[in-house]
Amino acid sequence: MRRSLDARVLTPPPRHWFAAVLTLALPLACALALLAAPRPAVAQGPAWIATFGSLGSGQVQFNFAHHFAVSQTTGHIYVGDLLNDRVQVLTSSGAFVREWFVGLADGIALGKLDTVYVVSSNRVLVYTSTGTFVRSFGSFGSGNGQFNFAADVGVDSQGNTYVTDMDNFRIQKFAPNGQYLLQWGTQGSGPSQFLTPFGLLVDANDIVWVSDGGTGKIQRFNSSGAFLSSFGEQGTGPGQWDFPGKPCLDPDGRLLLPDSGNGRVDVHQQDGTFRLMWGSPGTANGQFTHPTAVATDAAGTVYVLDKDNHRIQKFANVSTNVRPSSWGALKRLYR
Repeated sequence: MRRSLDARVLTPPPRHWFAAVLTLALPLACALALLAAPRPAVAQGPAWIATFGSLGSGQVQFNFAHHFAVSQTTGHIYVGDLLNDRVQVLTSSGAFVREWFVGLADGIALGKLDTVYVVSSNRVLVYTSTGTFVRSFGSFGSGNGQFNFAADVGVDSQGNTYVTDMDNFRIQKFAPNGQYLLQWGTQGSGPSQFLTPFGLLVDANDIVWVSDGGTGKIQRFNSSGAFLSSFGEQGTGPGQWDFPGKPCLDPDGRLLLPDSGNGRVDVHQQDGTFRLMWGSPGTANGQFTHPTAVATDAAGTVYVLDKDNHRIQKFANVSTNVRPSSWGALKRLYR
């Protein structure tokens, strides 16, 4: 018959009682030592500066805007305001500058002299910085130079254009005059494969970065489409994303990436090394509801397109300084 709880409590200690005491004492001593040790450092996100925008069709209002670009010369912000059928231009402080009609304006990028490239209904439209039409190319389909849900666009140093062709699971490249050049990508989750190629960045070295919402990965390619590297996966921790959006590189070469499903912005080195993350789901300043694009100006000031809050949030340059943090805070950050 099993002894009762009282009987177990009253049972004399084993003969090797000293070993038993050590067994209990050592974990406690280790825990005390950890508490006494220097606390880990957690990188601090950039300071919030301002918020501008709201839901609507007036000036500095947005309706389902999820791509934008920031001029490195003027600091002006060009927003693809999709359901308002326009490109809207704002100053760096959020003041209205101008707008022009573009049906279902979506992905957007700036080339030389702030030439504006806009994805619109499976076409790419090209404008001057003030909205004068230059040319267009593309149509619906699966052939060369055709798109099935074109999402984003980027421009390299030679004026070549790259487009994420989402439902054809590929990237297409075009000459400066819009002539089709090449493509890469198939459906899947391996290198040079995509499930939902959404955001696209072409950096100063003409490296093409593609964020894949379906796999949670970032892939890097050279300008000819050769696979270079990838990192990331689906999840909530560092280096894990729930539908990553349009990334950017800041002036110091760090990769900033909006994590739409997790309501935050992540910062990595170009080799994928995690540096910091900031933000949480919500509507307060510094919180996000499905952020889909991030960009910096020439000074490194950060702008985040907070899509479902219908606004742009502005932050200071990303700081790599660190601050002490408790073990509890570290656990909350990395859980």
